[in-house]
Amino acid sequence: MAELIAFRPHMGVERLKALAKKMDYPNVSRFIEDAILEKVHREIHSKNHPEVQKLGDEIGKLVMKHLGIRWTKPGSKLDKELRKEAEDMGSGKIKSYRWKGSLDQLFDDAKHHRYVTPRKNR
Repeated sequence: MAELIAFRPHMGVERLKALAKKMDYPNVSRFIEDAILEKVHREIHSKNHPEVQKLGDEIGKLVMKHLGIRWTKPGSKLDKELRKEAEDMGSGKIKSYRWKGSLDQLFDDAKHHRYVTPRKNR
């Protein structure tokens, strides 16, 4: 018999069941297994074939160029505004919410999804 792994989805069990049913999976277990296998396959493929990752990066740059988006360092005026806003948040003048994660969690897809609230209109 297979070993049981406890799993508590952030989106809730009913929402997960509804998604699995909407995507024509016979049960939630098959849906979760396919999602895990897809993620593992993507990670292994990108590590074994860095040219695919490079191509994806180049496509991303082309899309940004097409949309007119570019990364820049903030000028002195914007830098002062950002620092002032950060000070106001730190002093309590502006209401803010403390994030209890880390940058590693922010940029890791699998962990990042724990902090994203599910959309209501899907």
